[in-house]
Amino acid sequence: MTSLLSGRSIQKRIIMKANNNLLLIFLIATFCSLVLIFGWGVIELYDSASYIKAWDSFSDGHLDALRTPVYPFLLHLFFIIFGSASYLKAIIVFQHIIFLLSVLFFNRLLRFHTKSERTIFWLSLLYAVLPCFNSWNNCILTESLALSGSIFLLYLTSKIFEKPSLSQAFLYTLQLLFLLFLRPIFLYMLPVLLIASMTLFFIRKKRRSGLLIISGTLASCVCICIYMKEFHNEYGLYTTSSSGIINQYYIARQYNILDPSIASDASLKEDINRYFLTNGKFLKDETIIWDEATNIVSKHKFRSIQQCISESFRNQPLLSLTSIRLRLIKAGQAPLFFSAIWDISSVFYIVGCNLSSLFLFLLLYSVFLISWIIKKKSLPWNTFLCYLLGVSSIIISIIGAQNEWNRLILPSMPIWGIMVAQVCSLLHIRKETIVLK
Repeated sequence: MTSLLSGRSIQKRIIMKANNNLLLIFLIATFCSLVLIFGWGVIELYDSASYIKAWDSFSDGHLDALRTPVYPFLLHLFFIIFGSASYLKAIIVFQHIIFLLSVLFFNRLLRFHTKSERTIFWLSLLYAVLPCFNSWNNCILTESLALSGSIFLLYLTSKIFEKPSLSQAFLYTLQLLFLLFLRPIFLYMLPVLLIASMTLFFIRKKRRSGLLIISGTLASCVCICIYMKEFHNEYGLYTTSSSGIINQYYIARQYNILDPSIASDASLKEDINRYFLTNGKFLKDETIIWDEATNIVSKHKFRSIQQCISESFRNQPLLSLTSIRLRLIKAGQAPLFFSAIWDISSVFYIVGCNLSSLFLFLLLYSVFLISWIIKKKSLPWNTFLCYLLGVSSIIISIIGAQNEWNRLILPSMPIWGIMVAQVCSLLHIRKETIVLK
């Protein structure tokens, strides 16, 4: 009886310490948010204007060619509530509030993967205070909500895995839809989530969890397919945004892959040839390439542009593979931690790690995960899901985008935090227990 009371007393102290740690982290994070809001205010970058203008298309009953509807709708809603003078400041305050909530959920998410209070505290604190995360809340961009939303989605999948319920599955579906209509790049999540959830059918006690996640993912697939069908009706291509076409044109032009002679549209062929004569066949100036890409997309049918780009890549497979290799090398040299505020970001350029450090960590973690699965003869599902999402995010970013890879993989950064937590537990295996599940 005495030992039972003693155990309960110890457990109570552990819970109190964890709550006190979380309160301290939340207070520090709130202070940082206040400094960012009053110190830097609203930050509008080159993409911001397109999100603000996108609502004009939706309000006219059309889909916007470049932007999916979630963020433009949110901007318009805040414009109605707060007026033209204050709505952008209200948006960044809202983004900071959502970020602060994500700090709490990231803390809880870490508890699915490690029992080390020290590791949970420090990783939660780093997420809460590092400007490479919280400074994006000041920007009129989707990065902030994409980062916070990814944490909410991971937390919900973990909850469904632990204790499946219809309410959790409903929230999971809403959160997944939010992300899909926030940023087109999140489409990679659909096949990953389907593959990962199907593996749950091999775990007898988790089949209900797998069924709920599959159902929510398939419902999201249906919604996104309906949107893509409407996009096709307006623009002639099954996609959610023209951003992918712009990126692919940029890459094809940057690495001299684009071949205008195979364009089926005569006017498109003429414009590309004119750019070749004016700017040169070998073009490295990123500003000129960007201007070319946006002008081409604004003047010509998406289907014709896509046909020309796709066939150019297919006809030159070695050059296409070389371009991926070169982007991988270039991405490895980019800073892992990156802020929208240059005064802060410059510090990361000086003392921070590069993406190559992340690639090396991923390689070592892959060996660790495979050996763990072979040794235990079981699949740690939450870890497996995080691993697939994180790797897919990097692959899609490097294959599909020409630069700013650190910004594109920002929403997957909490995943690497989870993996770091597991490794920290492994390094202290005599004192703590690593939790892969």
